[in-house]
Amino acid sequence: MVLRSNQLSELKRSLVLISVCPVQQLSVQHMFYVYILESKIKKFRYVGYTCDLKKRLVEHNAGMNKSTNPHKPLQLIYYEACINKNDAKRREKYLKTTNGNKFMSLRLKEYYSFNKISRRISCAPHRTDRSLCQGAES
Repeated sequence: MVLRSNQLSELKRSLVLISVCPVQQLSVQHMFYVYILESKIKKFRYVGYTCDLKKRLVEHNAGMNKSTNPHKPLQLIYYEACINKNDAKRREKYLKTTNGNKFMSLRLKEYYSFNKISRRISCAPHRTDRSLCQGAES
């Protein structure tokens, strides 16, 4: 196999990057979750992030969040886990944009076609409860 000069230089750069950036063991104490809840009775979708997903879902269904209280009961339809808090916050912010909403509608295409729910569901703005994540390191 004969490599062209540009292919060879790209291969060398890749090898340098691999040797400079070895895979490190990550000690994960806390995960941060970006989640999407959907109302079981209304066409409503909510995007948020937390470090305790189970507790946060219980709080939403108990009516402890102003923006989701009128839409109870809620079910978890999607979540992503992040090691870094800022990554989770950035992802949450993106998923609340028009492009993020379109991305999630495509990502959950089978879910929506199965449940025959409209793809155009609004995302509620909210204030994130930061007290849940106190003591969690980013």
